[in-house]
Amino acid sequence: YQCSFNIVTTGPLNSGSITSGFGNIDIGSSTIDTTGNVSVGDLQVNGNDIAFDAANSTIGIDAAAHDTAGARLTLSAGDTTAGTTDNIAGGGLTIEGGQGKGSGDGGSIIFRVADGGSSGSSLNSLATALTISDNRNIACNGGTFNVVADSGDTAQLYLIADDEEDN
Repeated sequence: YQCSFNIVTTGPLNSGSITSGFGNIDIGSSTIDTTGNVSVGDLQVNGNDIAFDAANSTIGIDAAAHDTAGARLTLSAGDTTAGTTDNIAGGGLTIEGGQGKGSGDGGSIIFRVADGGSSGSSLNSLATALTISDNRNIACNGGTFNVVADSGDTAQLYLIADDEEDN
């Protein structure tokens, strides 16, 4: 005689792990809280923002091994898909500094790079290359501001006043 049955229990999962092949976990409108890291493959957020608590935060790629070049990080706006409809625009990419209040300045947008150093195994220092300030001034820090075109094209730089009256 062979007996077969399923044992079902309910309650919190206080220890252990949920392994591959488990399937989907639907928590409804609840949240998942952790003080540890969350490791995922590709992360897709459907129709919502990603927000950080009110603290300095970084989105970045972990450092590569000491003998490997660093990995590239790309920020991109939404593409349209191929299909039968013509002339559909892609999404815009907005980069914005934080808003100030009252007489407080807004946050700048700062581009930093690491110039090549001398030989050795130490990391090269980061330096601010370009800053866009709250008053919309663009500062090229310690270098030349070049306007470069692709091969065969003409490089152009336009300086235009608000109503184009004081170029």
